[in-house]
Amino acid sequence: MRIWIRKFVACACPAFRDPRYLRSGGRPILVTRGWDSVTRGAESDELFLLQSEPAEGGDPRPRGFDAAVETPQTTLPSSYPRSNGAWT
Repeated sequence: MRIWIRKFVACACPAFRDPRYLRSGGRPILVTRGWDSVTRGAESDELFLLQSEPAEGGDPRPRGFDAAVETPQTTLPSSYPRSNGAWT
């Protein structure tokens, strides 16, 4: 597992243990984008990994995820209204 992912999971563990944290099948849910099976390790095996993906995705299980959640396009069209050159 990549070191920064290991550090992130270690820092987030207290939140994952909180009984109010959102769970699936008793496992805390973590929504990620672009991570693959490198997120699977001792600390993260207990997580329910949801892959955030655009509509044209596929079965997330071969990539090490438990499920996928469809997300909208993340870039804004060039015709999007601006105010003073900044996004509104």
